[in-house]
Amino acid sequence: MFSSIAGFTQTIVNTALTDVLISYYQKNNSGATSKKEETADAITVSFNEKTGSHELLESITISKNNSDYVSGDVDGDGFNEIVTSVSTYEGGNNGSKGIFVIKNTNGKYIILASGESTKLCGCTQGAFNNDFTPQRIEGGVIVGKAACWAPKDPHCCPSLFYITKVKANQGKLVFVSKEKAAK
Repeated sequence: MFSSIAGFTQTIVNTALTDVLISYYQKNNSGATSKKEETADAITVSFNEKTGSHELLESITISKNNSDYVSGDVDGDGFNEIVTSVSTYEGGNNGSKGIFVIKNTNGKYIILASGESTKLCGCTQGAFNNDFTPQRIEGGVIVGKAACWAPKDPHCCPSLFYITKVKANQGKLVFVSKEKAAK
């Protein structure tokens, strides 16, 4: 779980932040949204349901829990940004996570930087989607846990775990470093 963000209410996370994330994915999926479902814990948005296109994303899930968001100054301007992940589903058993840094600019949320969890973990091997989960922000660097699959690991059970550092660079999140961590 992420460390929670202080000073933000459930309403801000539900409305302002999720709208920015949904818009991001709508733009990258030809603007097609076929269904939006909301529960107490998450919002799931389906795309391209009528066409069944597997070339585009099928759905995203955005957490509504404050504990799934991290807050801290990522860009060095003295104001806190928000970091979160969005689970994506691409059909079959293929899914991943997008990681986002969201900035509040004059009351409007914008995406400052983004990246794919599988590319941010620093893992170079394995047959399955390696995973990076942000946990805190230290000195402008996003610090989190990475779970990585060794070549012979079964799908259920990654065996390599790291404390991984990621930073924002020109609109993209980039891997910085990793060190071994306990499971």
